[in-house]
Amino acid sequence: MSNPVAHPGLDNARKLLEKAKQSKGAFVLGAMASLQGCPWCDRLIAEQLQPRQRAKTGVAFDFIVLDLRSQWAHDMRYRVAPTFVMVGRKMQPITEPLVGYGSNDFYSAYLEDAISQAARYWKTQTP
Repeated sequence: MSNPVAHPGLDNARKLLEKAKQSKGAFVLGAMASLQGCPWCDRLIAEQLQPRQRAKTGVAFDFIVLDLRSQWAHDMRYRVAPTFVMVGRKMQPITEPLVGYGSNDFYSAYLEDAISQAARYWKTQTP
């Protein structure tokens, strides 16, 4: 597998962030710092992010994948691939980053908690 990207790069972030702002907490956006060919990144996407993205229950969720060497990842001081975080209006982290991925044992609970935190954040944002 070679990092199946939901929405590559920051190009789609503006549109998705606007959707989150308009949704008032019904839709949230996450960002993952990744490296091409990273097997843990591939597993995180396939086992956690894509299934949650397709889920028809709870808060709607989408994510973008950014290169770990990108300016965004550098500015956030992310050094480990994968690092996943929910983002706010200006692509700033609004949850603690989830660093690494070894197994799906507890990750889905951490991901759901981050999504819930992001939904609360977006409910307070004015369009």
